[in-house]
Amino acid sequence: MAASAAVFFVMRKNQQRQSKANDEYYDTMIKNQQVQTQIKTNIVNGFIVDSSQTNLAKWIFETYPETVANVQSQYQQVRTYSMNILFRIHEMVYHKKTSKFSDSELRKASKGLSTLTKADFEVEWLRSKLDEMVSLERKERDACEARIVELKQEMKKLEVMMSGLKVELKNEKAKLKKL
Repeated sequence: MAASAAVFFVMRKNQQRQSKANDEYYDTMIKNQQVQTQIKTNIVNGFIVDSSQTNLAKWIFETYPETVANVQSQYQQVRTYSMNILFRIHEMVYHKKTSKFSDSELRKASKGLSTLTKADFEVEWLRSKLDEMVSLERKERDACEARIVELKQEMKKLEVMMSGLKVELKNEKAKLKKL
């Protein structure tokens, strides 16, 4: 009888722990739901976008209407995720403070453009703008590298001239000592 009481006691403790875990889980879910509902969103052309991105979404849809013309996904999470990728790449290409892109940024942008293409977004306009910026950056880098090579060659010429002048100076000093 004592054994069955112990088993009952253990089972009761486990139920209480499980109940507490469930309560914590649901409390967390409710808090997350409250946070999500506090974020202001708008629907633009059937896409849910953060209210701070509404004007950008409208601009994209007006300027490049083909961008979402073929998007078939009915899953709002996929559509929202894709729009967020589009916004991030647009921000990088059009509003980046520095003109240089890190390799990591270029990889992320390329991967993002591939993701958008797979989701039936037409983003050739954004890809071409990114390619244009990368091309300009490469031209600048190539020009700088060419100038560095040119300056190094000029320095070598000056070093040779300087060593010739040192020899001439040494000879003049030797002549002076002989006088």
